[in-house]
Amino acid sequence: MIDQKTKTLPSSRAALAPYVISAVAVAMIILLLSAIIFWQEHRQNKRAAETTTTNAALILSSHINGVFDKADMLLQAVEYQYQNDNVLGILEARRFNDYLMRALKWSQNFDNIGFIDAKGIYRFGKDYTNPMDLSDRNYFKVLRDRPNGSGSGPIHFSEPILTRTSKHWTLVISRRIEQPDGSFGGIIFIRWDIDRLSKLMSSIQMGPNGTIVLRSDDLVQISRYPLNTDAESGAGNNQVSKTLRELIKQSPESGFYTAVSPLDNTERYSTYFKVGQYPFYVVAGQATDQSPGSLQANDRIQVLLTGLMILIVVIGAWHMHRLTRRRIRAELNNFAQRVLLASPVAMFLLDRKGIVMKANPAADKLFEFEKDELVGASSNRLHPKDLIITPMQRIQDSLNTSSLITEVRYQKNGGSIFTALSAISGLPDASGDTNYYLETVVDITELKRIQEQLRELAQTDKLTGLLNRRSGDLVINQAIHEATISNTPLCLLIGDIDSFKRINDLFGHPVGDRILISVAQKLSSTVRAGDHCIRWGGEEFIIVLPGCSLSVATNLAERIRSGVGALNDPEVGSVTISLGVGEWTKHESSKTLISRVDLALYKAKNSGRNRIEIAESE
Repeated sequence: MIDQKTKTLPSSRAALAPYVISAVAVAMIILLLSAIIFWQEHRQNKRAAETTTTNAALILSSHINGVFDKADMLLQAVEYQYQNDNVLGILEARRFNDYLMRALKWSQNFDNIGFIDAKGIYRFGKDYTNPMDLSDRNYFKVLRDRPNGSGSGPIHFSEPILTRTSKHWTLVISRRIEQPDGSFGGIIFIRWDIDRLSKLMSSIQMGPNGTIVLRSDDLVQISRYPLNTDAESGAGNNQVSKTLRELIKQSPESGFYTAVSPLDNTERYSTYFKVGQYPFYVVAGQATDQSPGSLQANDRIQVLLTGLMILIVVIGAWHMHRLTRRRIRAELNNFAQRVLLASPVAMFLLDRKGIVMKANPAADKLFEFEKDELVGASSNRLHPKDLIITPMQRIQDSLNTSSLITEVRYQKNGGSIFTALSAISGLPDASGDTNYYLETVVDITELKRIQEQLRELAQTDKLTGLLNRRSGDLVINQAIHEATISNTPLCLLIGDIDSFKRINDLFGHPVGDRILISVAQKLSSTVRAGDHCIRWGGEEFIIVLPGCSLSVATNLAERIRSGVGALNDPEVGSVTISLGVGEWTKHESSKTLISRVDLALYKAKNSGRNRIEIAESE
C-alpha cells in the first residue's frame, strides 16, 4: 500500500503543473497588458499636457512680446522728443513732463516713464519735482558705462527690482541717451509692475500644482504663478532643472520636457518659449501626478487579478481595454470642457472638416453670438468671404505641426472685421489619431492700433504733423535712389521763416508755434501729390520734389513764397519766407545736395530775405 501511494504522488503533481503554469502565464499576460495600458495612458496624458502647456506658453509669450514691442517703440518716441527739444533749446521741465505723463496714460501697461540725467538724478516722470539719486541702480551703471558714440543701442532690461516705496517687484526697461558729441546724457526708462503679469498668469488654468513662470535668458525668475512664499524661491532666483538648462542650449527658441522642479520637488510636463527677440522665456508646466485615470486603472487591475481562469482573464482584459479607451475619451472630453469654459481666451473645438463642435463663453462674447449658436456651423462663418487661407487649409497645415500660429482676419456676428492671433493644435485621441482641433483666438486689434500710432509718432513732427528730420533723411536718400534707377530729375527746396527768432522773442513761443503750424499747412497745400514736406529743424523746412525739373521747382518755390507772404497772423501780421532751390546731379550724395541748396538759402537771407535763390551746380 505504501508503495502504491508513493507512486501516485508524482502523477498528482504532474496534473497540477499545467494549472500552475497557466496561472503564471495568465499573470504575466495581465502584467503585460497592464504595462501596455499604462504606457498608452502615459503617452496620451503627455500629449494632452504638451498641448495645454504649449497653448498657455504661446498666449503669454505673445502678450509679453507685444508689451515689450510697445515699450521699445515708446522709448524711441520719447528719446526722439527729448533729443529734438534739447537740440532746439526748447526743453522745458513742465512741458516735457506733461508729454511723458500723456504717453504713460496712453500706454496703460506701465507704471512710470521717466528720465535720469547723466549724474543719476531722477529729473522727469511721476513726482519729478522730488529729484532722487538713482545712480546706484545697476541698469543705470550698465547704460552709463557703454562706450561713448555707441548710440542708444538696444533696450536694456533690469533684474527684478523691489521698489523702495510701494514694495512691488518691477522690471525697468531703459535706453541710453547721448549728447550731440556722443557723450553720455542720461537714460529714459519705463517701469513695468510685475504684479500685472501675475494677474494675467492667474487667469490661465494649469491644474493643481501647475505653474507659469517668466524667466530671463540666464533663467533668473521674473514672475511666477502661483507665487511662492519662500523668499529664496521668489523673483530673482535662478533655480531651474538641469534638463531645462541643457535643452535651451540645444533648442534656444522652444521645447518640451519632463523634469522635477528644484523649487518644490514636483515633477511636471513643461513647455518653454522664447519671448520674440527679447531675452526672456515663458515656461508653462503641468504636474505629472494630475494625469487622468491612473487610480481607476490600478483598481481595475486589482479586480482582474482576483480571477485566474484564462477565459475570464482574456474577456476581462479585452473588456478593460474597451472601457479604458472610453474612459480616456470621456476624461479628455471633460478636460477639454473645463479648459474651454475656464479660459478667458476665445477657444473653439473643431472637427477635421472645420465644423464647430464647441465654443467657450469667451468666444461667444468676442464674436457676439448667443450661447451654442455656433455649434454645428462651419468655422468659415467666423471669417470674411475674401479670406485667402481658409480654416480648412490651416487645419491641413497643422497636421504636420504640433501647433500652427498665424495672424488671421475674423468677422463678428455684427459684420465688423478684426485681426487676431490664431493657434490651431491637434487633439490626439487614445489611439493617437487626431480627429479634433483646438483653435485659440486672441484679438490683437488694439495692439495693431497702438503699434501704428507709435510708428506714426516716431516718423512725424509733433507740432506741425510733417515728416521729422529722422524720417526726412530716409525720404531724401530714397528719392535719390529712385532718381538714379529711373534716370528722372529731382529737386530740393529749403525754406526758412524770416526773422523767426524775433517773433519768438517779441510775442512768445506759443505765437511762434502758431506761425510754424500755419506755414506747414501752407506748404502741404501748395506742393504736388507725391512731394514730401519735412520739418528739418526749428523754422527750417525741406521739400523733396521727385520727377521735378528746376524750372517747375522754381515756380513752385515762388507760389510758396507768395502764399506764405499772404498769411496774416492776428498778432505778428505778415510773415515771409526765404527759399533755396537746387536740382540733384547724378552721383551727388544727399549731404552734398542739401549743403548746396542750404548755401542758396543763405544767399537769399543775406540779400534781404523774402527771396528765392537758385543753388549753383555741384
